[in-house]
Amino acid sequence: LYTTLFIDEISPQVIFNSAKSRNQLGFNLGGSITDVPGLPYVTINAEYTRINPFVYQNLLPAQNYTNNGYVMGDWMGSNADRLIGEIKYTPIPRLRFTLRHEMLRKGGNNSVEQQYFAQPQPKFLNNLQFKQQQTMGRVVYEWKQNLYFHAMAERRKIERFTGAFNSSTQYFINAGFDMFFGKRR
Repeated sequence: LYTTLFIDEISPQVIFNSAKSRNQLGFNLGGSITDVPGLPYVTINAEYTRINPFVYQNLLPAQNYTNNGYVMGDWMGSNADRLIGEIKYTPIPRLRFTLRHEMLRKGGNNSVEQQYFAQPQPKFLNNLQFKQQQTMGRVVYEWKQNLYFHAMAERRKIERFTGAFNSSTQYFINAGFDMFFGKRR
């Protein structure tokens, strides 16, 4: 089990008052279990990440959590969340199967005026920009030492809500060999 908490700004005196609170925080929690009873060689992972509106944003640009225009925190930025579920199975030492599903939602960027003067603060996922669901299956087989064959199939559905509603579904298939030279750590 694991968790992280990032506090950008918080007002403890009004933390539970939704009309006045400014809880600009992000958190992540997850867990993993291997060799589930009755399912040997299976690993199950689950993780949830949430970043409230205005996290990584500040009135003074020098206090933004960016480097060369890129957010230094979670790549989704503020006003977003992500849920990941994954199952890994290793029936024999050289063969691994992975099935992964990920759901992501991203709200709009809000103004500095809303951040400091709006009461109540804009709700989580306000001005929803897009949703994405991604399902991926992968198999990896170590044919010889440090020579791997891999195959992957993925389905990605993206729904955009900017202006007119737009939905697209993409499918990817990938296969190939990987060879590693030298010592692996």
